[in-house]
Amino acid sequence: MTRTASESRPALQSVLRISRTFTFAAVLASVLLPWSMARAVTIGDQFGFVLNATLFDGFPVNLPDAADGTFTIASPDATDCALGVTCFHITLTSFNQHIGPNPTALIFSDTNALFFDATTFDLGGDAFFETLGQLGGPHDTTWTFFDGTRNWSALSLTVVTGVVDTLSGNYTLSSVPEPNILLLIGSGLAGFFGRTAWRKRRRQ
Repeated sequence: MTRTASESRPALQSVLRISRTFTFAAVLASVLLPWSMARAVTIGDQFGFVLNATLFDGFPVNLPDAADGTFTIASPDATDCALGVTCFHITLTSFNQHIGPNPTALIFSDTNALFFDATTFDLGGDAFFETLGQLGGPHDTTWTFFDGTRNWSALSLTVVTGVVDTLSGNYTLSSVPEPNILLLIGSGLAGFFGRTAWRKRRRQ
């Protein structure tokens, strides 16, 4: 059975409304999320990171998510950065290592020598992580982050076998949106839906 033009019009209008809604949400997110990343860093801000491995024991590899996690800006760091550069100590809130067939659980971490450079939005310094390795025993890794380059290197010891591996690669950082930013996006979407419903009732 073929629909008439008048019968097809409501369905087309519904599709157009959904399309406009997603476009509106994408535009709003593209404006607000970069703004949240570019604003001044303050204590309590949260960031996510993904470590991508490109070399393993000197051989090229492609591990786009060798490790990932999140951290929180903890306190000012006046010793690790040059004069006039704003740096912060960080508190690790999550960490997952994916070198091997299964993710490894975090046992212990020491990020006292790791800092966040608020000028370059980069990590710098060293971090130590002990994870439950692929063979069931401890797996000790020291990660070194090179401020201003988004590059890292790591020295990894499998305690059960005594084997030491070297890794290196690059990483990405992303700001975790604050609840008030998410609320602003939600309010904008709610207002858009409300206005659409009001216009629909008015036409009826």
